[in-house]
Amino acid sequence: RAGRLDRRLFDVSALLRQGLADSRTGELPLIVTYGKGARTATPPGTERTRALASVHGAAVAAAKGRVFWRDFTRRGTARGLAADGVDKVWLDGRVTADLAESNAQIGTAKAWQAGLTGKGVTVAVLDTGVD
Repeated sequence: RAGRLDRRLFDVSALLRQGLADSRTGELPLIVTYGKGARTATPPGTERTRALASVHGAAVAAAKGRVFWRDFTRRGTARGLAADGVDKVWLDGRVTADLAESNAQIGTAKAWQAGLTGKGVTVAVLDTGVD
């Protein structure tokens, strides 16, 4: 199961900075992606908050109890998350985009001067999130 869990899930300091301490929330925001052709069942111990068709996955809130993690790490049984088609689990972390360089690179000043705002356009930028 190596490589199936986002390394950020093990960075306790970063989780605390994100406001995900056990004392503050009973859930962990995750993104689960499914293998090619896999069914997209909501994993046990989670609640689906949004389908993410563009990455063949879903945003889920996982209860911090053991149900989700027990099923994910279960070996040798058909009941593990792999049986549900889960390929990877990512922290659905908060990020702040720094647009200083990219705005200049793509000429946003000219677009803004022309009255273009991008309102109503859905964009996926994989280094800052998925919509």
